[in-house]
Amino acid sequence: MLSYNEIAAEYAANPEAAGKKYDGRRLAFSGQLMRMGSEPGGTYFGAIAEDGAMFDTAFEVSEQEALKAKFEGNEIQPFQKSSTLVFECMNEGQVGTVVQGLKLSKCRATN
Repeated sequence: MLSYNEIAAEYAANPEAAGKKYDGRRLAFSGQLMRMGSEPGGTYFGAIAEDGAMFDTAFEVSEQEALKAKFEGNEIQPFQKSSTLVFECMNEGQVGTVVQGLKLSKCRATN
């Protein structure tokens, strides 16, 4: 499993080659999640990978039930970190010009 930072570095070095390698593919990460915002059922989560990388993710409401066991009290609260888990997301490609990152969507827990 590559780290988020390793994948982002590949995009920075050669966007075209990295795009061919990673765009439209599911990528797996290990780390903690945190719902960003207080909207019940919100889909925007921040991730903190085991290597320290911080990035944005999106978990559809239908995928959030599997996350609950990783949060204190089995309830996803805003800005509360989960325990460490492995999750995967669809990589829609690199976004941003000044601050670059990956557009990760359709995420789901894998353990």
